[in-house]
Amino acid sequence: MKLPCEYRIENGMAVVDEAGATAVREFYDCYISGLALMAAAKKVGLKPFCVTAKIPPAMQGEGDL
Repeated sequence: MKLPCEYRIENGMAVVDEAGATAVREFYDCYISGLALMAAAKKVGLKPFCVTAKIPPAMQGEGDL
């Protein structure tokens, strides 16, 4: 299992990785300061990835989701 960059496995448990957590904090600081998501990620050296979600058929056509 791949963990988010701000965690690591230590003695079988997920613990905060301060170096990764610092990068995530810097990313959010950049983003709330006005940088776009990709620009903020690039600035702090985070590798962005894309997540998509499927809209269930029952919800399709019900406004803009």
